[in-house]
Amino acid sequence: MPVSTILRASAVLAVVVAMVVSSIRLARARATIEVALDRRIRVIDPRARAIEGTVAGETCVGGWLVSIVWRRDGDSRWRPARGLLIVADMADADALRRLRVALRLGRPPLEAIEAPGAQPPTAGASPPRRPA
Repeated sequence: MPVSTILRASAVLAVVVAMVVSSIRLARARATIEVALDRRIRVIDPRARAIEGTVAGETCVGGWLVSIVWRRDGDSRWRPARGLLIVADMADADALRRLRVALRLGRPPLEAIEAPGAQPPTAGASPPRRPA
């Protein structure tokens, strides 16, 4: 079914307007990101509101691209995780290096990894034996 030229032109115009508006908003929005070695993240948005959460394991750290997947504190499991994409030109080289190191070497605290109700191993204790 052929589409009229007016409909095509209006669709292209709508896409261009949406791209221009989003790029203007993106240029104005400056967020501060703080990541600790225990994989805790704090994002301070342009309105100076601090949002805290936990960095997820799906985070990808590359040489020139960092993709941070994180979940806000208090969000339920069904709520989609948030994402931040950082390209090398978006930050100071030293700040980006520190961010990459924190994301690569950071580990969640031991309490977060253990199963609920599990007893931590004691020093010098041998692992449980398997039945023969």
